[in-house]
Amino acid sequence: LVMLRKGLTYTVRPTLPDAKPDFVAQMPTLVHKGEVLSDSLAIAEFIEKTYPHNSLTRQGAFSYQEVLEKTAGFFPAMSAWIKNKDEGADAALMADFETQLDIVDAIVRTTPGQYICGIEATLADLYLLPQFFHGMTALEHFKDYQFYHIDGLPTRPALENYIGRLFDMEEFNNKKAYYSVDQVISGWKTARGD
Repeated sequence: LVMLRKGLTYTVRPTLPDAKPDFVAQMPTLVHKGEVLSDSLAIAEFIEKTYPHNSLTRQGAFSYQEVLEKTAGFFPAMSAWIKNKDEGADAALMADFETQLDIVDAIVRTTPGQYICGIEATLADLYLLPQFFHGMTALEHFKDYQFYHIDGLPTRPALENYIGRLFDMEEFNNKKAYYSVDQVISGWKTARGD
């Protein structure tokens, strides 16, 4: 998403976990002029630093770092609930996840503009976007739970409008960045040990 937003030319080399090159510690991995990075946020920040045009770190009401600090519990809470197979623990895990949704919603409601930091998209938006897509897809599939309502009344209108704007982003819908619902579910089945 970051490379598309910056208009960079790149090559995607899909790799299966059991066939990955030795230099790939985890996926995704970026290889640039001999430098190897293997963390999504580290990759995004490296791209931003290396290619500062079309800056994705402009501060609005919040900096992207502040937003990522405030939302750091979102993915772990989502992942814990998706992976959980003990129905007795589901209610507590759902409550933990909903607390994280409320945190993101509160940030969105206090930010002037279309994006989580303000008027322009930042690394925070591009970092959260795939997490929302994974959550929307996997939680509906595995837990019959929706936090983004395409039809019907939204539970958190500000958050759901924000997620809708992210899902409408050209970069998200570009086939070079797009993951299908089936790919997301397959990945989470593996993570769950199904």
